[in-house]
Amino acid sequence: MVATASAWCGRALGVSGLEGLAEFGHGPTSDAPCVDVSASLIARRADRTTPLTQGETLEQRFERRCRESAPRVQELRAWVDLRLGDVEPKTPLGQALGYLDWQWPRLTEFLRDPRMPLTNNEVESGLRTWVLNRKTWLFVGHELNRAGLAVRAADERLVREADRLVLLLSPPFESTAHDPGYIRAYPPGIRENGGQYTHAATWLGWAYVGLGDGERAERIFRILNPILRARTREESDRYRVEPYVLAGDVYGAPPWVDRGGWTWYTGVPAWAWRLGVEGILGLRKKEEGELRIDPCIPPTWKEFEAWVRMGEQRVHIVVENPDAAGRGVAAVTLDGARLDSNRVRLDPTIAGEHEVRVRLGKGGLTTRDRPHRDAAAEQPARS
Repeated sequence: MVATASAWCGRALGVSGLEGLAEFGHGPTSDAPCVDVSASLIARRADRTTPLTQGETLEQRFERRCRESAPRVQELRAWVDLRLGDVEPKTPLGQALGYLDWQWPRLTEFLRDPRMPLTNNEVESGLRTWVLNRKTWLFVGHELNRAGLAVRAADERLVREADRLVLLLSPPFESTAHDPGYIRAYPPGIRENGGQYTHAATWLGWAYVGLGDGERAERIFRILNPILRARTREESDRYRVEPYVLAGDVYGAPPWVDRGGWTWYTGVPAWAWRLGVEGILGLRKKEEGELRIDPCIPPTWKEFEAWVRMGEQRVHIVVENPDAAGRGVAAVTLDGARLDSNRVRLDPTIAGEHEVRVRLGKGGLTTRDRPHRDAAAEQPARS
């Protein structure tokens, strides 16, 4: 995997693979460590493809990796550290180097665990890089736009839009060097073992809200919507559970693709409701008598309306999106009077009706308090 990451650096430089990266280093402005490391990694491909046979013990493999692979990996680490200081982070090479630096512990795990053969499938299965969990949105706001890289990579690997699935992890546990525990009791692609675990799937939508990407957040919400799984007789026969409740899991492996699992699952609907109402529509009660309005909707939405009850008060909310911004509160009025923030405060003990009008766009009224982080703090260990 270090070799793969190095090849990505090569592609960022406009060359192909490790050989190309080595050739790139032959120019007058070359970085010698890059050339040496690339050539060494090419030479060590035998270590990636030779299984633990031919009489080699785990101890011997560990000794060989420490002796032969570790020094070359250390050279690559030194080159990465050198270039991180003088490459613009937003350039293709800067992004590639940033990824390599960020994922370094995972990419070099084979040096610490001799049980891990260096073949792509087993390394992927052992590291289990692409998995949805409650920390997904904690990437949000990280330097070098790693939040966007991480979330979009998860989307590419875990979302199967044609099957209306947001998988928990990929690939499923089937044959691994490490025993993952009870999760492997399920067949590959079923429930926690690589199926859709809907509770976690909602968190990918929250991650997009945290990134300010309303279009992708709404797309995840739409994929999870059970009504859209049973629009035809064929879809209903495939789903085979109630279309008016949100299933806790949906199968992702043939011949049961898109079959619903547990229904009437309390934790899942609550989080999906929060994603739709608090995350996408941006309507969040902060305390008694206070409503924060901070939508994150697709830019194509022209407007939406909602009614919210705050104690004895009923509030009609109209959100307009004339500039196709999708996020950012430019102006708020309460019963025609302009407010200086995106927070509406009313006395919940007094009965009445009010109208709040919100215009999205540039303006700076939004005071974001990262709802995804609040949600993470409130999330129990298990639902």
